[in-house]
Amino acid sequence: MIGLFRFIQGYLRIKVWGYSPERFMNLCCNHDILLWDIEKCENESYSMNISLRGYFQIRPFVRKTGTKVAVLGKFGLPFFIPHLKVHLFFLVGIVGTLIFLFWTTGYIWKIEIEGTQKISGEEMISFLEEEEIKIGSSKNNISVEELEKEIRNKFPLITWTSVQIEGTKLWIQIKENDKIMNVEAKTEVKSHLVASKDGKISSIITRNGVPMVKAGDEVKKGDILVAGQVPIYNDGGEIINYHLYEADADIYLECDYSFQTKMPVAYVKHQYTGEEYRSLYLQFCGKEIVFPDYRNKGNCDITEKRKQLQALEQWFLPVFYGVDYYKEYEPVTTEYTKEEVKRQLNKEINTFVSSLEEKGVQFIEKDVKIVKDNSQWVATASFHVIEKTGESVPIDSYEMSGENGQ
Repeated sequence: MIGLFRFIQGYLRIKVWGYSPERFMNLCCNHDILLWDIEKCENESYSMNISLRGYFQIRPFVRKTGTKVAVLGKFGLPFFIPHLKVHLFFLVGIVGTLIFLFWTTGYIWKIEIEGTQKISGEEMISFLEEEEIKIGSSKNNISVEELEKEIRNKFPLITWTSVQIEGTKLWIQIKENDKIMNVEAKTEVKSHLVASKDGKISSIITRNGVPMVKAGDEVKKGDILVAGQVPIYNDGGEIINYHLYEADADIYLECDYSFQTKMPVAYVKHQYTGEEYRSLYLQFCGKEIVFPDYRNKGNCDITEKRKQLQALEQWFLPVFYGVDYYKEYEPVTTEYTKEEVKRQLNKEINTFVSSLEEKGVQFIEKDVKIVKDNSQWVATASFHVIEKTGESVPIDSYEMSGENGQ
């Protein structure tokens, strides 16, 4: 604070030498003229700081002590302002910059989302845009508590969320449920287990309900495998009612899957000419400046390297800068080799196989054929597998014979 006060008043760095510089300093002290940062120099001279006001009061002391005084430096606002008057545009620039920086603090210029795995960043950005929150939004229009609530309502998979505004950055942290859970209340559902597709029963172990099939039976999609209605007989062996249950069983089905994928015979290859270009990029408040502008130049691969300007750690500005690199090429039509075709198509088939294996499907037989058909390659794969089946379907009252059981 003392240093700021001295800067506003202005001060000088002076050198004192002659007959009695020590007496000169004592006289200044006795008349309340402050001297500081006193240093002894060679030839019995001293250098020190003195206020601008005190400097104009020392002339009698200089004559009285037989010393000489020279100014080594001028510091403070009184000396800075005249310099600014000479450089008016510089002063205007500083004021304009300060106004701009102050204005930017009221808006969001960067959105950072952490913790997304199953939910993509694009989904979250789209949601924020629906809530009218985007780059350039006013911070006054964003309610942190309300946004946290809306995020949890929109994405049930999110178990925890934190929204913070730090400087000009909107920081959203989320935590997703890492386990697939059934949050519905557990109730006793009256249901059958039906076949989810055509096939042959490999094995069946019934825990609840009446089995309608056995191992080796052929079934069609929708056939009842385990009935959830158990008949009640009278003494004469006649069905008088039904008890309704939630059918439960482990049922495995032998069935078939097929998969087909295609790819063109030829593709366009980028044969580079060796010509490369570079453009400087600047974006200010959404307005782009590119110099020189090669964006409309055809047949170029573009690499963009851009950064956002920030004043402090969390104080981002609406200014993006960087360099765009253009690499020119000639389009050349090239046919895939057989090895490339086999590698690409097998990759897609293996992706399909992996998706079935994740569901617990066991493969018995696999047959893959790759043929060339006019302008494309076609891969057809067929699989004979064993998979768990049994889709729960509610029991409708019209399915029962006799009166509804309770």
